[in-house]
Amino acid sequence: MTTNQVGVVDLYCGVGGFSLGFEVADLSTTVAVDKDETILSTYKENFPDTIAKQLDLGTCETTDILRDTGLCKGDVDIVIGGPPCQGFSVMGKRDSDDDRNDLLLSFADHVVELSPDYFVMENVDGLLQGEARDYLDEFLGIIRDGGFEVREPIKVLNAADFGVPQNRKRLFLLGNKEGLPQLNYPMEDEESPSVEEAFKDLPEGLNDLSLENGQYKGPLNAPSDYVKEINSWEPLASDTPNGLTSLETVNHSEEVQERYENTEPGTYEDVSRYRRLESCNPSTTLRAGSSRDRGTHTAARPIHPTEPRVISVREAGRLQSFPDWFQFHETKYYGMRQIGNSVPPLLASKLGERVKRVLDDEVTKTAI
Repeated sequence: MTTNQVGVVDLYCGVGGFSLGFEVADLSTTVAVDKDETILSTYKENFPDTIAKQLDLGTCETTDILRDTGLCKGDVDIVIGGPPCQGFSVMGKRDSDDDRNDLLLSFADHVVELSPDYFVMENVDGLLQGEARDYLDEFLGIIRDGGFEVREPIKVLNAADFGVPQNRKRLFLLGNKEGLPQLNYPMEDEESPSVEEAFKDLPEGLNDLSLENGQYKGPLNAPSDYVKEINSWEPLASDTPNGLTSLETVNHSEEVQERYENTEPGTYEDVSRYRRLESCNPSTTLRAGSSRDRGTHTAARPIHPTEPRVISVREAGRLQSFPDWFQFHETKYYGMRQIGNSVPPLLASKLGERVKRVLDDEVTKTAI
């Protein structure tokens, strides 16, 4: 374990929700890895000091992760990541033969080879059910044979219980090297923010806003405590926009707008099957849709609770607990995918705080 700068490696980093949460907990990511070039380019915008590497973690060697980074195997203190396992998702088509499921085992192999003191993995809650449990058991076998312990029972955490305005249940698996203190799951908060609290300071009628180079620089209403909290996080890049980005809305036809207008909050619109959000409650789970190699399907986007349109990318970012300075891809399709695939940073920060607490205790013991 290092006693100065902690070495954090983020595998399957996506746009960086996990990385941002750990950054908030004062654990900066040293190396981030993802296969998707488009997503990785956005990651670099938000984390300019992190070494971002484009690698296929299902086929690359672990040595490729550390090559040209200045890190050696013993320098990695923490590994975080969420390997894709859409074949196990209870919200999608459960397919035990989906080749993406094998990435779970690749993650285990890389953890063992990187030999961190601790690791935190996020995945779909369906991993605990049916045939998916066989993959999880195989994962645990690789991890334990590699000299690691896992905090049990393995828990499914709902982001709404940790200050995020979204009902989003995901499995989080906490591991440590044998002999080191085990990590603990964070305590649940009593209340979650509502959709209204996430949106209340944003201007109404986004369709009619005047945007300057894709940015809104006009007045905002008074923000909620939730928005104040996530916007208090300092940006990592020095050239962040001075206005709100990603507010562009979908140009719906009058017919679609009428259907959305007639859809009661908390119910599904008959044709699109999109759910209309309720102002007084957290959002439903934001989904990513499929990538180009899976048909390029756009995820179902929630309908705004008071306007006849689907939510914007920035509004989705608010529901996922990204601060307003955080940048997403300029297209709605990629922006929504980046958000839907990410770990909510606010929840990640609470996991990071648990890791940081254990690391600090170990450093103190070493100093004594």
